[in-house]
Amino acid sequence: MEIVETSTTKRKTSNPREGLLLSIKGQIAHIPNLKPLFADWKGISCRYISPWVEPLREKVRERLQR
Repeated sequence: MEIVETSTTKRKTSNPREGLLLSIKGQIAHIPNLKPLFADWKGISCRYISPWVEPLREKVRERLQR
């Protein structure tokens, strides 16, 4: 059992996800510029698509056919 202390409350939780959510509740999140991480993705008009989308689609088609 984990005790999570936030600025307004102390609470026990055994669920790690709930503990994380409680610990960041009310905090300000800063999200960095993610464009450099996706620089190698294909650009289609104004959307960016993962280079893995076509192989993934093929896998899904194969599984659905089975």
